[in-house]
Amino acid sequence: MSHRVPMILGRGHKLYMSASRQEVVHGREHFGRRLSALHSVLRKVASGLVRCIIAYAAGFQAIRNQYSAERLSKCQIVRLSRMLLYCRENISYYRVSLKDIRIKQIRSPEDMVRIPVLPKETIMRTPFRFLSYRMPACTVYYTSGTTGRPMICFRSQASKTFEDAVAIRRKWNEGIPLHWSRVAKISIGNHHLKSPMSDVVLHKRHIGLRQGVSCVQAFVVSEAEAVFDFRPTILCGTPSALRYFAFECRKRSIKIRPTLVWTHSEMLDSISKEIIAEEFEVPVHEDYGLFEFGVVASSCRFGYGMHINADNFLVEVIDASGKQTYERPGRIVVTALHNFAMPLIRYETGDIGVLSLEECECGSVLPRLKQIQGRAAMSIKTKTTTITPSVLLEHFALTEGPRLFMSLVEQFQFVFQEGKVIVRYVGKKVGVTEAEQIMQAVQDLLETKIQVYFERFDSVDAILNQSSYKHSQVLDQTS
Repeated sequence: MSHRVPMILGRGHKLYMSASRQEVVHGREHFGRRLSALHSVLRKVASGLVRCIIAYAAGFQAIRNQYSAERLSKCQIVRLSRMLLYCRENISYYRVSLKDIRIKQIRSPEDMVRIPVLPKETIMRTPFRFLSYRMPACTVYYTSGTTGRPMICFRSQASKTFEDAVAIRRKWNEGIPLHWSRVAKISIGNHHLKSPMSDVVLHKRHIGLRQGVSCVQAFVVSEAEAVFDFRPTILCGTPSALRYFAFECRKRSIKIRPTLVWTHSEMLDSISKEIIAEEFEVPVHEDYGLFEFGVVASSCRFGYGMHINADNFLVEVIDASGKQTYERPGRIVVTALHNFAMPLIRYETGDIGVLSLEECECGSVLPRLKQIQGRAAMSIKTKTTTITPSVLLEHFALTEGPRLFMSLVEQFQFVFQEGKVIVRYVGKKVGVTEAEQIMQAVQDLLETKIQVYFERFDSVDAILNQSSYKHSQVLDQTS
């Protein structure tokens, strides 16, 4: 017997429909919803494939660019001119700062001195003055806030495409197959599972296509067994996380043998590099990148400095007068050539580096950052000079006592305060002889008598920057 159910047609009117007919209607509605969801998925897949094709095309173009100085120079000048014209027409801040600049006369990094340097504080005061009137599709990021308050950044789809292209070139140069790789991202805390825009937890594992087909999974340092089971071809993470992970694997007698180890986000000192390379028995490579831009420079297989992605960025190392300098330390200033959402022209990164003119054995004509010496804000000022974190750590690495200390402890940090230095570390207790040698090395470097105190911790979390989970091996807390 068929039941009759009322269906409202309008005011005061009802139509009685059988239950079987009602099931058919509901079935059609359900099928329609399923079809709509499938259509949405197919659109996303098609869109993703199109972006993959564009990224791979840009990637192979980037591979060609690195072997021709003429092609690279022409590409950089064209993209720089286009970006400067775009900024003057569409960005409120640059309408004023580029008003009297003759863009056609800017043909090289040396000509960029005509444009004023852009400090981070200027952007943080009025960030929306740097947004385009013709805002393209973009992604929003926040900087890590290592040196203070985080800064909001907008990066366009074009910027992301060329970042993927750079990653493809990097894999190509290192002989890593693009068709498949397993990437393990190592981190000390669970912050890598958080979205930069919210507290929504992201998936720990995903498949990447746009930078070469890869299975990417995130791990914390304590998950050494899980990393072993994952059998990664690439290990990546901050130097502090990978150093701590190397000690963790050594303690548990876990042998992980990736093809490559890649570090990012922090300065890589020579001792940490040796520890990581010895434990995983592979070369250790380094990226220099910022949230504002992505990967700016990467080391090659010869490991002498880092090649600047000059087809995506214009990187200058400037002296106190604002002019380009080579083979000497200076402030790193970066201009993005593809970010049309929030263009940054001559942005002062706050880092100290050395730009080299020497040719690399790998055959690439991409310019090289010979060395990243650390944050300018973390440099130690003495009576006669300023000592960058890199110079300080290299001085200790060449001194017997401090070198032994830096090699045996799981993590360390030198904190410079008024009239004293505090050495924080995680690991075995420092012996009397080692402590005296470290004190002598500090006094020799600073050219003054100063007290050195030691603080031992059980966990590396105690000496990390909790807001960004980055680690600074040298901290200047003097007034």
